[in-house]
Amino acid sequence: MAKLIYQNNKPVLSGVKNIFFDLDGTLIDSLGVWRYTDRLFFEQHGIQMPEDFVQKTNAMRYEETVRYAADIVGIEDISELLVTWQIEAIKQYETTIPLKKGVMEYLDYCANKNINMYIVTSGSKEMYEPCIKRLGIDKYIKKVFSANEVGIGKQSGKIYSYALKEIGANIENTVLFEDAEDAIKSATDLGILTIGVQDDNNNPLKDTFSHILILYSFKNAPLIMDCVK
Repeated sequence: MAKLIYQNNKPVLSGVKNIFFDLDGTLIDSLGVWRYTDRLFFEQHGIQMPEDFVQKTNAMRYEETVRYAADIVGIEDISELLVTWQIEAIKQYETTIPLKKGVMEYLDYCANKNINMYIVTSGSKEMYEPCIKRLGIDKYIKKVFSANEVGIGKQSGKIYSYALKEIGANIENTVLFEDAEDAIKSATDLGILTIGVQDDNNNPLKDTFSHILILYSFKNAPLIMDCVK
């Protein structure tokens, strides 16, 4: 069973076979791009972006986020808006967005520990596929589960249940690294051991999740003591 313990005041994961990683705001430093796009959209419509917009949309699928924003400004048909936002986002994913510090080293470390690694993301294949290939982390990832493609937002624990069933894994030996509050809540409610990843573009996770480990850099990510056979 996956457990987080402490040895010499350092966090250590025990009993782990599988790790689910979120992508945006966890493995890659992309949320700033989305925040800029969000603010620009509302400014173009003469409206200040709602203070809780980021928190409410963090775990949503791409289409759900666009629909939510469109409802705020009073746009009914979002077909053109979906295309416009996606074109600009894809360009950034293909060329600009970087890994967060320490991520490559940690993925390599997990691979050497024979951990099965997966990505569970809200993004579409058009965005995540060129990005993870350009950054060279695709070699570590066995499969990507996209909430956008599956049709289940991460604010529901069903996306994790779906992923676990697809890979034939158990909650008991699986760990999740995630930055979005709604996704963290849905995963912990399901019983998945979750590590919160603090992104500078999000509200402080420690204010909501005092009971889980909050990671501020993958350079300080938990070591892995063993792997379940």
